[in-house]
Amino acid sequence: MTLVVAAFLRFYLLDLFGLSSDEFATLMIVSKESFCDIVKPCFVISQPVPPFYFLLCKVWVAVLGAGETGLRFLSVICGILTVYLIFLIGKTLFDSRVAGWAALLCTLNTTQILYAQMARPYALCLFLSSISILSFLRWLKTDTFLDRFCYVTSTSLLLYSHYIFAPLLLIQGMYFYWCRRFARNTGRTTQNWVILQLVVALAMAPLLSQNQILDMIHARRTLDWVSDTPHFKDVILFFKLKYLFFSAVITLVYSWSPFRWNFLRYPMAEVGRQDFASRCHGLVFLSFWYGLPPLLFYLLYCLTGINLMVERYLILISLASYLLIPAVALSIKRYSWGRTFVMVYVLYYASSAPILSYFKKGHFSQAMPGESQWRETFGALNDSTFTSSLLLFQSPYIEADQLDYSPNTPRFDYLSAPVLGSHIRDTRTPFELLPHHWRTETAIQEKFNARIKLAVLGNQEFTLLCNQEFWEDFQGWLHREFTDHFEILSVTSFSSSQVLRLKKIRLLSKNL
Repeated sequence: MTLVVAAFLRFYLLDLFGLSSDEFATLMIVSKESFCDIVKPCFVISQPVPPFYFLLCKVWVAVLGAGETGLRFLSVICGILTVYLIFLIGKTLFDSRVAGWAALLCTLNTTQILYAQMARPYALCLFLSSISILSFLRWLKTDTFLDRFCYVTSTSLLLYSHYIFAPLLLIQGMYFYWCRRFARNTGRTTQNWVILQLVVALAMAPLLSQNQILDMIHARRTLDWVSDTPHFKDVILFFKLKYLFFSAVITLVYSWSPFRWNFLRYPMAEVGRQDFASRCHGLVFLSFWYGLPPLLFYLLYCLTGINLMVERYLILISLASYLLIPAVALSIKRYSWGRTFVMVYVLYYASSAPILSYFKKGHFSQAMPGESQWRETFGALNDSTFTSSLLLFQSPYIEADQLDYSPNTPRFDYLSAPVLGSHIRDTRTPFELLPHHWRTETAIQEKFNARIKLAVLGNQEFTLLCNQEFWEDFQGWLHREFTDHFEILSVTSFSSSQVLRLKKIRLLSKNL
């Protein structure tokens, strides 16, 4: 039943939103015909996404087409299967009660629904990381060939899909050595573990030889890293503290009330119904799972200034949170209180998150990044009122120190992915790429600005596609450069439901 609900929530209105800017990058890559053309852009762009996801997505696109549904179908399937894997992990670490509640929380979580409806590798990575964890836990107990094969395969493919999930290796390694040193509940030796890691490393050799990670760190200023200082609230974002607090209050009020519903009454059972040691082992593993990635990211920030404490990079620990809540609640001394808390929390969360979102917005997930602003904007751009001899496109991927791109290269195709995917391929309008921020004053941008000025003077009419912040800076530059000899006319404009803007600008000579 849980899987049916998960499938409904993830398939419902799958194509409601148009593609986001990152999904246009996926579209650009999977639209290539050959294997090499799909793989090459992944290594020439300083992003932490190796090619496996795009190769797998290409298969689905070949069957279902390159629309929103075809691009997102792989993520939907992975999102549904992840719910089942969370149940299996919970059952392996604890029991079917914890597993069932954890799977239900994963089913209802709006963040999980969002990533299951996005043509990016996060849902696939959550699926592969769940297989890796499940096979690792079973390997600790049984050490079958199937467990070893599943662990090596899933872990290798996970790292071929996104580098941000690399902390999983440390989580598993720390728990293995904890079991060896303190729990002594595994017959696996250190030699067994080292051999497994060597096989994974051998499988990763072709990827590591590309030096993508070193290039990515070296070019960190050109990446979409968040520049803010990480905060503790970033670490606990998946726990929804407001829901935990009110659920605890409601549970306490109910527990002391003489008017309690019979179906919520349970014997005051002790935790001893299940072996406390095995439950403790599960809590230790979840502590490693939830705590180690934020710690690593914080150390990375201290050493390099790169802040990965954002939702899409912390998504690995979201699965641990769904297990921690019922595992901790059902481990308290009075079992009935914990059971009541979990039921109240799930009911409160369901009514406050996906159901409330549906009544307010008409869909169950969090809003897609940018929602349908690209779809709206390209719809307006294809109207004849915005036709001009030059299109200036603010690329969401170019920073001010990354202006040395060359046309007709895989890197150029990536940087111009949205406009190539939805407009230029049909109209063949000449266009120039602009950086994400215009206000930066550097030598390389001054040279770039001079080239754009010549292009504008040569056409004296252009269409600009940008966001509102960019337009405010670019407008000032236009007036500084051209008002001495030209009158700047705004012929027509369009504003999307979010931040994207279209401006058709014409220069009229004052000498005429």
